[in-house]
Amino acid sequence: VVIATLGGKGTRLYPQTLLQSKPLIPIVNYPIFMRMLEVLTRQGARNIILSTKGIENTLRIKDVFRYGRDFSARLNLSKKLKFRYQPHYKDHGSADGIKLVMEYYDIHDEILVVSGDNIVDFNLRDFISFHRKKKAVATVLLKELEPDQDMSQFGVAELGEDNRIVQFKEKPHAGETSSRLINTAVYIFSSKILDILREMGDEARDVGKDLLPHLIDGGYDLYGYKCAGYWADVGTPDSFLKTSLDIVDQKVENIRFKKDYKISEKVWVHPTTQARFNSSIPTIKKSTIIGGDNEIHPSVVIENSSIGDNCIFDEGVSIKNSVVMDFVNLKKNVRLNSCIIGRYVSIGEDSIVDADTLVDITGKKEKTPVVGDGVHIADKSVLGAYKRVAPIEYSYSILKCGRFVDLGY
Repeated sequence: VVIATLGGKGTRLYPQTLLQSKPLIPIVNYPIFMRMLEVLTRQGARNIILSTKGIENTLRIKDVFRYGRDFSARLNLSKKLKFRYQPHYKDHGSADGIKLVMEYYDIHDEILVVSGDNIVDFNLRDFISFHRKKKAVATVLLKELEPDQDMSQFGVAELGEDNRIVQFKEKPHAGETSSRLINTAVYIFSSKILDILREMGDEARDVGKDLLPHLIDGGYDLYGYKCAGYWADVGTPDSFLKTSLDIVDQKVENIRFKKDYKISEKVWVHPTTQARFNSSIPTIKKSTIIGGDNEIHPSVVIENSSIGDNCIFDEGVSIKNSVVMDFVNLKKNVRLNSCIIGRYVSIGEDSIVDADTLVDITGKKEKTPVVGDGVHIADKSVLGAYKRVAPIEYSYSILKCGRFVDLGY
């Protein structure tokens, strides 16, 4: 049984998460969590329970996934997926949500727990085998970060002999730990975990902050399994853009595209868009994927990008290293570079959205320019690094979050 904990407001991804639940933000034309499910279901996962929080999050996720029939058909799965949902209950965190779901659906087996914040490609069979060999109560999928990668947003595990986790630090400050092994928020728990969660009572809130330290302090068999495959946190514009382009470049083994979309090496175009090319084909360079029913002028140049559905690109448009989502209109001579363009956006003639254009900046962390859903950009506009644009009606939500250093301009 797979339990997916899908909560949080996704503030770091504003403005993309102002109109859409974070797990449903499209990454290479499918929701983030659907991409994570693709990795799991290709390796045999079939029984999925979605543990969601909040009315908007819950209802939208239910509308998208329903009971799994469409997802099963898209991946040509012989055995259909079974989707179930956490009932309306104000849980106090991911650990509390796991306890509720296990009790509600009378689960007394091993469970695999994943979140909707990451794209992780790992060998599920090896992970399960490791867990069972250790006879562990819990096994955490860990990823070793490079020395230049920031660990401040993650839980960090320290391993002792035989890969036993001896210490766990949630979002450590500099110098608090020498380990570079971060928690990917993917776990296997034995059936014993339900009794442990019940014993913890109200202290069982978050898996990383509460449950894992409790297991260490209680001397339970808690192990870390090092992930050799792809891992990415897609919670910020920089990482979202990089991960999107990595997926298109086929760096995530278990995320694949349909063979009939392929028109050249690492270039995929939906057949309904191909049919609109007529005799003159736009310049499309690898690695690029283009969705369905797009009208693209023959003079357009697209390189190393992900394009959604139902877009219109006028003559002279140039798109490089970017993500363009559904229903986007780009007028004449628009130039996009290393940016994210949300859904139902129009960008006026001769405008530039470019991460390499440094205008009025002071070194914010997230360099990728982002245009949120439903935005109109006027002719001859320049949107450079660190800039994010959202509809004015959502200004209160942005002001309320108070995270201006993280969000940039």
